[in-house]
Amino acid sequence: MISLPACAAPINRQSALNYAKAASLSNKSGDWDTARRQWARAVSNADLGKAEDSERAIYYYEYGRAAGVTCFFDIAEEYLNKSYALDAKIGGPAYLSLAELFRLNLDQKKYKEAVGYFRKALPEFEKINVSDESPAEFSKLLEEFSVALEGIGNIDEAKEIRSRALKIKELAGFSITDRTPYGLYCKP
Repeated sequence: MISLPACAAPINRQSALNYAKAASLSNKSGDWDTARRQWARAVSNADLGKAEDSERAIYYYEYGRAAGVTCFFDIAEEYLNKSYALDAKIGGPAYLSLAELFRLNLDQKKYKEAVGYFRKALPEFEKINVSDESPAEFSKLLEEFSVALEGIGNIDEAKEIRSRALKIKELAGFSITDRTPYGLYCKP
């Protein structure tokens, strides 16, 4: 006889996948509020279904982004940190969550926290040689890092970082990725 909990896990994992697909479509159409709610359901079902860490890391990451865009900043930070922890545990792309945590805090003008996340991300960026692999995106991150450094009063370091960003940008051209628009779709 099959027990009910044994049957529930695959159903929850399939539900998580279905919600994730719907959420992804909502993201692409710019409906961040619907995406946030669908990612929340994907996360809940993935957790209940004991989905693989790699799958849950993606869902946490996307839920964190959607929560941040819709001004649920505490939830965004919580789930981006959960994504980072899982990626760090399994050898996944931990730099992605750290970059989003950096930008989430930067956009809230929480410069000290933003600088902390960026400094934590730097070794991850170096591991994947991001300055050569994605120079345009990295130069943009460096420009944003210089803003955060100025925000905490590290003017000399900010100038140094901005100069590095400009050198990379001159060689790289333009970025082909879109930046997460944190705080852009807040409900009154």
